[in-house]
Amino acid sequence: MKLRNAFLIRLAAWLAVRSMQWLVWTCRVEYRSPDPKTRLDCDFGPDVPERYIVPVWHDLLLFPTFVARRNDLCCGLVSRHEGASFLSAAIEILGGHTIRGSSRKGGATAVKQMIEQSAGYHILITPDGPMGPRREMKQGVIYLASSLGRRIIPTAYHCSSAWRIRGSWTDLVIPKPFSKIIAVSGEALVIPPDLSREELAEWTSRLQVAMDDLHAELEASAGRTPAQEAPPHRAAA
Repeated sequence: MKLRNAFLIRLAAWLAVRSMQWLVWTCRVEYRSPDPKTRLDCDFGPDVPERYIVPVWHDLLLFPTFVARRNDLCCGLVSRHEGASFLSAAIEILGGHTIRGSSRKGGATAVKQMIEQSAGYHILITPDGPMGPRREMKQGVIYLASSLGRRIIPTAYHCSSAWRIRGSWTDLVIPKPFSKIIAVSGEALVIPPDLSREELAEWTSRLQVAMDDLHAELEASAGRTPAQEAPPHRAAA
């Protein structure tokens, strides 16, 4: 059943957010990063003025959303589709900020809005959204970083025990109570300005490799392999 009433959407989002906050509260969270200023539990006080672009695969979106310390300093791109109103409301309840747009319709406008409205905020972005293929990097995140002059922080997440809600092209990973969560921030990527099409593609490939390697290293350290996580999904049409 689709919720269309704004009050009911916000109520459902509030209940979902509070439930997830309680669930994550029961978990043990470990933060890892080569730089303390890029850890997700950094408070980003006056001595840490830099703002980053933080890509996260779509299936792992809940992890940075609920383990990051400063949601009030984050903004995210949310689809204009009516069904995304729930997600937008949830982010706002957490103290975050949303920019409504789509990589399919109004994508150029959404990128322009993010460039104009993201001052002072970290940008949390799902580079394989909105319809996949699963964990395949899109060029938008590189274009944003190049246009804004911001560094990109690759991320990876592991949960010792989780539910997986299967979707048409990816899963949604939900940590189980009392599990262990590991949130890893990798080495920052500095993207040059004024990239050509060839350079844009090259940097997209570099970020893909950085995300894949970071995730594989994390899973290996936890005694798992990426292949154990979820069965493959079909590519988006």
